[in-house]
Amino acid sequence: MAHSKNINYMPRVDHLRFYAASLVILVHTYIVSGGAESKNFFMFMIMYGSTGVTLFLVLSGFLFTLIAEGGKKELKYSSFIQNRILRVFPLFLVVAFTAMAIHRDTATFNDFLSIFLFSNIESSPTMKFLGPTWTIAVELQFYLIFPFIMAFVRNFGRRYVFGLLVFWILWRTLILYQVNPMSGAAVDNNFYYMTIIGRLDQFLIGIIFAFIYIDYKKYFASFPVLVLSILGVFSMTYWLPNIGAWYSPWPDKSIIGLLEPIAWGFLVISYLSSDFTKLTFVSGIVAALGELSYSAYITHGLVIDAVIKNNLWITFTDGQNTNAILNGLLIIIPAVLAVSWLSFNFIEKPFLSLRKAYTTK
Repeated sequence: MAHSKNINYMPRVDHLRFYAASLVILVHTYIVSGGAESKNFFMFMIMYGSTGVTLFLVLSGFLFTLIAEGGKKELKYSSFIQNRILRVFPLFLVVAFTAMAIHRDTATFNDFLSIFLFSNIESSPTMKFLGPTWTIAVELQFYLIFPFIMAFVRNFGRRYVFGLLVFWILWRTLILYQVNPMSGAAVDNNFYYMTIIGRLDQFLIGIIFAFIYIDYKKYFASFPVLVLSILGVFSMTYWLPNIGAWYSPWPDKSIIGLLEPIAWGFLVISYLSSDFTKLTFVSGIVAALGELSYSAYITHGLVIDAVIKNNLWITFTDGQNTNAILNGLLIIIPAVLAVSWLSFNFIEKPFLSLRKAYTTK
């Protein structure tokens, strides 16, 4: 098994990872396979499936905080970072060396060094080769600061995280005024969509929802609450784009965007709190797929490109949007999972077995 040695295994976390990876794969497939804009309420979850990245980041803050028992446990910094390296870099280095080989005519040594903390730079060979690798930079930056956040929670209490969140929202608002003032014509959101500027709040909200889960889990352990949280995620994905607040570069709209990680936070704690004891078999299958989520997220672009260049799309129906979704579900996702099973078992898993415990009371 490749499960963490720092917390009891939670299969539903892997469920959520699988959902997150599936959303990202589906939206990328939908775009390139002919999917069009739709006003259908439920289609927005596909058209804006990039929200799966937000779910990943909320889950990171949430799970790490559970491992630290909300700050009660001390994290051994070197061991924590070592475990994160073992988790992320084996497959990422395969991608990085491949990217350097493909871009060997223009790639430099400094370009290679960007993989360690700045794979989200536009000139990074990894981002040119596999666009989704930009998220690795954001995650690595989170890993560097998380043990400090938990140490400050022990020293100053949970209010520290809330204060840091308020500061970061203000900081980003000031940056947005600087880059895209309300009276300006520039419209650019990559500087915060793909960087810690627009993502740290999502990680911090994940931490806050871990606090809520630790103290108030029982209040979310009901089916109606789960249904409401699912409806909340769908509503958020529908409403934010319709009012122009989906990673909007305008200061007033960006604050409303906080509803995205908040909606996912409620879903995470309600999903983990609900009772699914009669679905053990299904849970095991989805959890096994969730273990492949990192590989699936990293490699799905290659599978999609292969299908595009070999024109392997299948016409299931005359409906353009339905056909795009079916190609994602029946062609791309199974192929991605096949590739991911190999990369997980023969690249990731051997290194995951080397991870160590990094928490102390």
